[in-house]
Amino acid sequence: MNKKILIIDNDSQSTRFIKETLSPLGFEIILKKNILSVAKILKNVNILLINSSYKDIIEKKIISRNPDSFIILLSNGKKINISYTLTERIYGYLEKPIDPEKLKNTIIKVYEQISQNREN
Repeated sequence: MNKKILIIDNDSQSTRFIKETLSPLGFEIILKKNILSVAKILKNVNILLINSSYKDIIEKKIISRNPDSFIILLSNGKKINISYTLTERIYGYLEKPIDPEKLKNTIIKVYEQISQNREN
């Protein structure tokens, strides 16, 4: 199974931090600054970390192209209102500044769930 994580966020400091935190765990990190440039990549990625400001586009662009992906929203601490359909697709939220241990634990749990889903 591929261990690719797609991060879509225009906050270069956060994306660099996430990449530096997760790369040593064996994950290939793909960084994109906006959600419109990711269509070709989506089918090869199982875990997506996406800036919560893109939530309105997630349903249209992400879920339809990669229905099996796990989505984790990156929040600036603002309350996030999302539709019911999107609620079912969101694995969780990480608030900025991101705690490195929470980030690692969340990604490891998601990856374990992906592995279990593939076995069943």
